[in-house]
Amino acid sequence: MGEQAKGDAAAGTGHIATPDEQVHKLLWPKIEGGLYSETQEAIRVLAEILGAPRVEPVPTGTGDWISRLLGLDEATLSTVKRELPGTMALLYGHVLAGWIAEHGDAVKVIGPFGKPPEYRPLSLAEDHTVSVPAHICVFFPAGTLRDEPVGFYHDARPMADITVYTQAGQRELAESVLDDMDAALRGERNPFRGQVLRVLSKGGHIAFEPTKPTGESREDLILSQEIWDEVDLFLATTTTRREDLVALGLSTSRGLLLAGKPGVGKTKLGRVLASELVGQLTVMLVEPDVLAGVPERLYDEVERLGPTLVILEDIDTVAAAERRGSSGFAEFLSALDGARVRNDILTLATTNDPGSLDPAVKRPGRFDVIVEVPVPGPQAREAILGLYLPGHGQGVDLRAVADSLDGATGAEIREVARRAVLEHGGDNVSTEKLLDITRTGRWKPAPAVGHYL
Repeated sequence: MGEQAKGDAAAGTGHIATPDEQVHKLLWPKIEGGLYSETQEAIRVLAEILGAPRVEPVPTGTGDWISRLLGLDEATLSTVKRELPGTMALLYGHVLAGWIAEHGDAVKVIGPFGKPPEYRPLSLAEDHTVSVPAHICVFFPAGTLRDEPVGFYHDARPMADITVYTQAGQRELAESVLDDMDAALRGERNPFRGQVLRVLSKGGHIAFEPTKPTGESREDLILSQEIWDEVDLFLATTTTRREDLVALGLSTSRGLLLAGKPGVGKTKLGRVLASELVGQLTVMLVEPDVLAGVPERLYDEVERLGPTLVILEDIDTVAAAERRGSSGFAEFLSALDGARVRNDILTLATTNDPGSLDPAVKRPGRFDVIVEVPVPGPQAREAILGLYLPGHGQGVDLRAVADSLDGATGAEIREVARRAVLEHGGDNVSTEKLLDITRTGRWKPAPAVGHYL
């Protein structure tokens, strides 16, 4: 055996020949079945006479590689495997990457079956993406991660899982290492905690995309005090009243359903709460395809990010009475029930037509309170105009304009203000010009008249 090969063997690493190396170098052949033992021995002797360096064959798997490093029979290793849902697989990779960096050169890393390790991007913020292990074998020698050696096989591809390898009789050690990873993701090592996240469905799995809150506040949304009081009671479940509920053995999860026609402020209320609670809670803005396809998986992953505010827009598409009997309807109900058996999860949902929802969706235990968000009254319409025309109230009779918009939603009132600025400029808005827009109905969506190519 050459000096370099001896040194590698002594270090316990062993050089693993790649296919290219095997083409360009004379190596000890890999002897498999089909030859008499005398023939196998003759080939080995011939290779040694010719001076071929002895190179370890490519490992057949992570256990094979780790058993070589430990000088043990692979059959004696203790292994513990856990399946990982969707995004959690990359988050486990994020924790693993941190441990690798923490222990530096002492850690040994290869890809599965001797191939290069695979990495995937993980978005930690809108403008910050890191590369984390996605398909990798890692070995932590004794005295690094633990007093005893620990190995990992991490696979973040579809049907993701992670396996921990320890020496014989140390299954509890393997379990504790995985528990530490899980605890890390329930704490500060989870980069999604306290952020605003868009939740999407990709290939049947949940994906998180961090997004910046809009910065809107309660002053930007005109709602009655009764509605704000109900919202604050809803939030108190995981904020000011949480400890009281825990002490009494009561759930710290709650559901609030906002009902009202489009444009009354339901979506904007969600944005306001996201801006208000970011950092204190993890806020999840759930895309419609998640509700339609994998709602149960959403709450499986939410638990590690608590306390969490989950915002479900327009649940009519999956929760209407006409959807009863469909797989999507059943999964949605199951997801709501799953939320209630976990703590620190607030679910805020919106519907344009509460009457269309199946009664099973609206029962207590799924949504505790249904709050009607009405179209704004005269004073609210005037206040909304003041929001969208700041500084233009001088010389403008906002009350007269508000009275001309009876039945309009907040979104429609905003469009009146925007139309006035577009037509006349910000400095030329007047009562007469605003009333002309409201009387003619030019702010309402209507097909344009004309000939187009």
